[in-house]
Parts: sequence; C-alpha cells; structure tokens
Amino acid sequence: MNKIIVAIVAIVALVLIGIALMPPKTTAPTPADAPAFQTPTQTQTQTQTESSSLGTVEVETTTPPPALPVSQSVTISYIPNGFSPSVVNIKKGDTVVFKNDSGKPFWPATDPHPAHTGYPEKGGCRGSAFDACKRIESGESWSFTFNEIGAWRYHDHMSASQGGVIMVE
Repeated sequence: MNKIIVAIVAIVALVLIGIALMPPKTTAPTPADAPAFQTPTQTQTQTQTESSSLGTVEVETTTPPPALPVSQSVTISYIPNGFSPSVVNIKKGDTVVFKNDSGKPFWPATDPHPAHTGYPEKGGCRGSAFDACKRIESGESWSFTFNEIGAWRYHDHMSASQGGVIMVE
C-alpha cells in the first residue's frame, strides 16, 4: 500500500514539474482586454489554466516592463590650460558635468561670448539655459542636460579663449 502511495505522489510530482517547465501558451489580448495605456513601471500578469488527467493547475506568467532609455553623464574637467576633453559626443538627454580642477574659478557657458545665446533652450541669466550664470570655484562642478541635437560651442566666460564643442546626436 505504501509503495502505491509513493508511486502516485511521484507521478503527481513529475507531472507538476513537467507543467511548470513547459512554456506557457500565450494568447493575444482582444481589444476589450488590452489596457489603454501602460506606464513603464507596470508589469503585465497573465494567468493560464493547464489541465491534465491528474487535475487543473493555474500557471501565472509575468512580463517585465519595457526598459527606459538610460541617459549618460560625461565629465569635462576645467584644468589650468582649458577644458579636457574639449570636444565630447553625447546623445540627446545626456548630461555634461563641468568639473573645476584648475585651482581658479571658471564660468561655463554657450557661445558666443558674452551673449551666451548659441544654445536654443531659453533660460539662464543671459538668454540660454546652457549658462552656469556664476563662477564655479575650484573643486566644484556644474552640470547641464542637453535636450537639443546639434554642435554646441562653449567657453569659459572668464577666459573666453578657452572653450570646446558638445556634439549632441
């Protein structure tokens, strides 16, 4: 009698393991079932019923949310002889950190000097948002996120001959 119970339990366990390892059947949702909008932080859960001669098992599958684009950060150091690197290539939405490693203050801003109107996003103290609007002391940094595609020239407002280019694609 014990051997029969052990055999039945083993068979049930093997069937359940087999069902768990089987890829779930997926069905496309009908328009009435489909969500109107899904935010990237939501997950979709689908419940499916599997039947066999031993009974019915519900299998639930979860679909992770779609990946969001990842923005990057690039650091440009201001050193005694200018910006390093002076030219960087980034993608739209990336951030450039201007770090002062020079031992003297600097003021990063878009060209042309002194108007600072080369970058089209409005704001800042002189017309463009790409303008620190103040001195950045040694050891400090200032960052700016580029939301416009193009080649954006910049300079140190306090030493306008030192500058570079941000290439945004």
